[in-house]
Amino acid sequence: MVEKYQAGDQIDVLLDLLALSECLEGCVIRDTYTVSDELNGALQAATAEGKRVRLDLSNPDLSKRFGDSGAPKPNDANLMNLLELFYNDLLLDLDKTDPWAVAQAISHQVIDRKILFPFIFGRNLYDALNTEHKKEIRRLSPEDSVRLLERTPIGVVQMRGFLFGPLGVSRTAHFRNIAPRRDLRLQHSADRSVSAPHRVYLESSSQARVNRFRALHREKLEKHAERSDWSLFLQKVTKSRLDDFDESSVAMIPHLIGDALDDGELRSLVESLHCADQKVIESAIERDGLSISRDRDGALGSHDRSELMQIMLLYPDQDIRASLDDLVDRGKIEIPEGEVRRPVLHGKRYGGQWATYVEVSSLGTRVAAHFHGMPTLRLLELLSECSAQCGASYRAQVAWQLRIGNDDIEREVERFCRSNSPSAVIRSLIVSIESCHDIVRERLGESVLDPDCSDEHCVSRIMWQLGFTCSPPRTVQSEYSSKYSELQSDMGALFGMEQPTDSIRSAAMGFLVELENYLRSIVHYVSWLLLTDHFNDESGLRYTPDTSMRECARLIYSDDLNKCQKMTLGEVPSRLGAVLNKLKPILEGRTDVARNLDEIPRFATETKLQKFPYRSTVLFGDLSGDSQRRVFDQIKILRKVLVDTQISEIRNRLSHPTNIPPTVEEVTAATSQVDAAISEIEKSGLAPVPWDYIGARVDRWGRACDSFIGPRNAAFDEYSPSVIEISRGPEGSLVIPCQGLVLDGTRDVVHVTYGFDSAYSKYWAGFPVRPMFDAARLEKR
Repeated sequence: MVEKYQAGDQIDVLLDLLALSECLEGCVIRDTYTVSDELNGALQAATAEGKRVRLDLSNPDLSKRFGDSGAPKPNDANLMNLLELFYNDLLLDLDKTDPWAVAQAISHQVIDRKILFPFIFGRNLYDALNTEHKKEIRRLSPEDSVRLLERTPIGVVQMRGFLFGPLGVSRTAHFRNIAPRRDLRLQHSADRSVSAPHRVYLESSSQARVNRFRALHREKLEKHAERSDWSLFLQKVTKSRLDDFDESSVAMIPHLIGDALDDGELRSLVESLHCADQKVIESAIERDGLSISRDRDGALGSHDRSELMQIMLLYPDQDIRASLDDLVDRGKIEIPEGEVRRPVLHGKRYGGQWATYVEVSSLGTRVAAHFHGMPTLRLLELLSECSAQCGASYRAQVAWQLRIGNDDIEREVERFCRSNSPSAVIRSLIVSIESCHDIVRERLGESVLDPDCSDEHCVSRIMWQLGFTCSPPRTVQSEYSSKYSELQSDMGALFGMEQPTDSIRSAAMGFLVELENYLRSIVHYVSWLLLTDHFNDESGLRYTPDTSMRECARLIYSDDLNKCQKMTLGEVPSRLGAVLNKLKPILEGRTDVARNLDEIPRFATETKLQKFPYRSTVLFGDLSGDSQRRVFDQIKILRKVLVDTQISEIRNRLSHPTNIPPTVEEVTAATSQVDAAISEIEKSGLAPVPWDYIGARVDRWGRACDSFIGPRNAAFDEYSPSVIEISRGPEGSLVIPCQGLVLDGTRDVVHVTYGFDSAYSKYWAGFPVRPMFDAARLEKR
C-alpha cells in the first residue's frame, strides 16, 4: 500500500481525506439531512471499488425495497465512500479528489447549520444544557442534540490543516487534532459528593439517509471482497508526523485558552496576535474567504467567543503561547500571584506519552505533566546540557559551588539535586553561574533570567517552567508578618530611649495598618467558613477574599457590603462578638441545623466504608464537640485580647499628635499579645493563609501521609485512606488544612482550597450547576 500510494502528494491527500472523514463522524445531523450538490460533486471521483459499491446502491431493486423516497441515492453513496474511505482498497480516487473542495463544501453546510459541530471551548455548551435539562441525563436524543447545538455557537474544529468554524474554513500550514466529539463532559451529578462532571452523549440522527444506509453500504462492500488491515499502513505514513515523546509540546494550548480566558481576555489575545502578524488574517480573508470583520484601520471588528477562537487558531501554537506570555508579563491579562489557570471542562485532555497539558500563572505558560518525576528529570537534563555546552568554565564554577573537586562532577551534581530542594539547586547551579544563562534562556524563555528581576524571582520562574510546585503567594498575612518583624526590630532599638514619639509612630503605624487588614480578613474568613453551607454552595470549600467578604456582609452586616469592606480595627472585637453570638446556639444545641434528607448523597446510605460528615447546613455544626468548643474559645480569646490590650486605642493615640503617645513598652506588650492570639488562630486554620504542600509518603499497603508547612513553620500531616475520602472537598494547588476543625465522628480535618478574585474565577462563577435529584430514587432510599 505504501508503494502504491507514495507517488506525488497522494499520502497527504489520503491523510487530508481521512481527517475530513473524522470531522464528519463527530458531527450531529438531522433526520432531513441531505448531501449538498457541492459536496456530492467534490466526491464524484471514486476508485473501482468505490464505483462498484455506488452502482450496487443504485440498483432498482433497492428502490422497490425501500420505496423511491427512501432508497439510497448516488450522493449518499459518495459521502458514505468518504466516511468509510478504506476497505479492500481506497474508495476515493486520490488523484482526482480535491480535499480542499470537499472541505469547502462541508464548511458551507456547517455555516448553514446543516452539519452541527459542538462548541467545546468555554462553558457555553455546559450552561445551555443545564438550563434546558434540570435532571441528570446521560444521552440526548437527536432532536434534543440539534436543539442544544442550535442554541449555542458553531463549533470550532481543526483536523490537520483544515480549520472549520463560524467564519468558514481555512487551510493552515500548521496541523492540529481538535476533532468534533459527541461524548462531552456537560453535566455534574446531583450527588454533591461527585466533583467531576460526567459525560453526556449527543446522538446524531440514525434516520438521516447517509446514516441509515451505512450498514447496507458495508454489506455491499463485503459482498465483493474482504476488508484489508490498514492499521500498519496508517501507522507507517503518520509515524513521522507524531510527537508523542515531545515533553515540551504546546499542542494542548488551545484547550487551555478555551477554558482559562474570559471573553475579554480572549479578545486581547487575538488582537495581540493580529498586531504581531496581520498577514495571517489578511491571507485567511483573501485566500480562504473567511468572514472576519475589520474596521477601516484594519483592527478587528466585533466577534463572539467561537469566532475569536477560530481566528486565534489561524496562528501556530508557539505564536499563541508567546502572545499570551507577553500579555501576562505586561499585566494586560491580570493573573494574581499564586493562581494557576487550567482547563476545566472539555479541555481536560492530555497529550503524548507524558500526558502533558498546558497551564498559565502570573509567571507565564508552561507545559506540565501527570508524570510526577518530570520536573526533576527536566532539571537534571538542563544541568547536563549546561555542562556539555558551557564546558570547563561552567564545570569549574559548579565544583566551586559544591566545594568539590573536578572529578566525577556529574555524580556529585545528581547527589546534590536529590538531597536539596529544587530552589536551592537552581539558585546554586543556574542563577549563580552566569556562563549558563544563555543556554537556560534558550530552553526556558528569555524572561526566566531577566536581569531586572531579583534572584528569587528568577528561581521561581525557572521552577515554574520546569514544572515544580512554587511556594504559596504573598497574602495579607505575609504583609502582616513582615511588618510585625520590622516592628519588633524597631521597638528593640528604641527600648530605653526617652519618649521617642516620632520614632514609635513611624515604626508602629505601618504595622497597625497591616494588622487591621489582616484582622478584617480573619473576620470575613471565619464568618464564611463556619456559618456557611459549603456542601450546597457550588463554590464548595473554596475561599476567595471577595466571596468571604460578601458572606460576612450577609451574616453580620445585614448585607451592607460597604461597611463590611471598611471594617476598622476598633470594630473587629464587636464583629467577632457577632460571629460568636451566631455560633453559641449551635454549640449549645439550641439551633437545629440538620441537613434535609434529599441533600444527603447516595453513598452515605449505601456503604459503611465511607462517612458523610456534612450533615449540618453550617460547617460549625459538622465539627466534633471538642472542636466546636476549641474554635469558639479561640475566637473568644482573640476578641478578649483585642479589647484588653486596647490595641485600637493605641493606634488612635499614635494617629493624633495631640494625644498622649504610648510608650515602647505599651506598644511591645500589646502587639505581642495580639500576635500570640493570632498565632493560635492561624494554627487552627481560622485565618486565610495557604499552607505549603511538602510532599507525600506512601507505603506498600497504600497508606499515605501528606505533609504541609504553614505560617510560622507550623507542620501538619494528613493520613489516608480516610473514612471521608469521597467527600474531602475540592482539590487545588493551594490549601488551608484547618487543624482545629475536626469533623464529627472522624479524625479528619476540614480542608479549604485557597482561591483568587480574578477574571478566571468570575468566568467560572456558579460552576458547577447541579441538576435535581431523581424523586423516585430518593423515595427508594
